[in-house]
Amino acid sequence: MQQNAPTNRKARVVVLKTGTTYPDIRARFGDFDEWFLRGLSDELDITVANAEAGELPGNPEDWDGIVVTGSPAMVSDRAEWSENAGRWLVKAVRSEVPVLGVCYGHQLLAHALGGEAGYHPNGRETGTHEVELLPEAASDSSSMKRNSFQPMRTMSLLLRRWRSATRNSFTKVPLVLLLSVM
Repeated sequence: MQQNAPTNRKARVVVLKTGTTYPDIRARFGDFDEWFLRGLSDELDITVANAEAGELPGNPEDWDGIVVTGSPAMVSDRAEWSENAGRWLVKAVRSEVPVLGVCYGHQLLAHALGGEAGYHPNGRETGTHEVELLPEAASDSSSMKRNSFQPMRTMSLLLRRWRSATRNSFTKVPLVLLLSVM
């Protein structure tokens, strides 16, 4: 595991781009990676790596945090680029690098760690859902391992509403995630 980032440098975050959004959405709002670039702090040193194009950003331990974007692809198709990205993410998790997977990103992370991704059992999920930080998670030790960069805790505290529009989900939670919350 990488030591805490020196306080005189910006935390290094990689946005792992896993696809390109639909042309009409991209024309109006930009592509997946641009959404994160607009939303993440200027206090971060952010790099985008296009996993779909075969780019993986070196050693996961070189990063203080990782954000994995959405994609119109299906994790269950097991495309070569996706499987490679999944293996890279497993190394990141084993090295205790904080990872945030969004949409395809959370499905890929679950799949890579031994879960299953597929069609959402209740069909398409669309809408805004309230999200709350439970008292049991307020002192989550996994969010406190890197004192200089705490993206998971920050995300938990800032995220109050979740906008969803997906037909896919992970259908089996990886055992490693269950063990980490026990």
